[in-house]
Amino acid sequence: MSPQAVDLQPVQVVKRTIRSIRDGWYERPHPWYRPREIVRGRWSSAAVTHALRTQGICILERVIEESSLARYQEALERALTEAPQRPPGPHDVPRATSRRIDSAQDPVLAALLLDDLVLAGIEGYYGKPIALALAQAQRLEPIASYEGKAFQWHHDTKGKYVKAMWLLTDVPSTGQRMSYVVGSHAMRHRWSSYEDTRFPDEQARRLGPVVECAGPAGTVIVFDTNGIHRGNRNLGPRRDTVVGVYTAGRYLEGCSFDLSRLSALQGWQQDIVRRSRIAQRRSPSAE
Repeated sequence: MSPQAVDLQPVQVVKRTIRSIRDGWYERPHPWYRPREIVRGRWSSAAVTHALRTQGICILERVIEESSLARYQEALERALTEAPQRPPGPHDVPRATSRRIDSAQDPVLAALLLDDLVLAGIEGYYGKPIALALAQAQRLEPIASYEGKAFQWHHDTKGKYVKAMWLLTDVPSTGQRMSYVVGSHAMRHRWSSYEDTRFPDEQARRLGPVVECAGPAGTVIVFDTNGIHRGNRNLGPRRDTVVGVYTAGRYLEGCSFDLSRLSALQGWQQDIVRRSRIAQRRSPSAE
């Protein structure tokens, strides 16, 4: 072993110890927290929480009423065309469009991102107050099979970190769906480079059963990104989604929804918006 490797070893041990303490504190539920019970048809926030805890993922099929779907689809089209486009980056992928919804100031899409059933289920999973860290409208066009970046098996490196993805177009089980290894959210990952967070297909599939996150338009998929997952690019139909990222205080990028345009929100939902707006002021990316 080289002298340099010996010198670095204690540093790595300290970093891992700090990361472990930090992650443990972040993931610890608040002892005073009491979960909210939201029931809508056959779905409940308690069921969402339970599925996240035991499987790392929950698929709520047709949670958006069909009568409301066209309104959300129109709002997504506005967001994709009117919101400012971010500069090209190293993680861009072909024939994919992504816009930050909060820049569009669209209360229609905000209704999805602040849906009480989904919020209460995620909050119950954390066991503490949450914030909306990032909100995006996304479109994947049909493309020849592509693998790389988010479109290969990986975890998101952030520990306990929850995304909700609303499907606004039908996504078949062989189409441009997400795939998720059930139960892998409970794994502890050691990684020191981007390559350590990627997994070959055979290795990923040995970690647990794989669920294909497909469904008709109006379905929402809620999942912990610490679990092993991947997107799939192919010649399947266009996939339009609204994506919200929810945290209990870390990795906050901030959102700028206008509460005066969201009068239907309950008080606890408004608190989530306020925490998200505070996050924006702290975030370097929002300056």
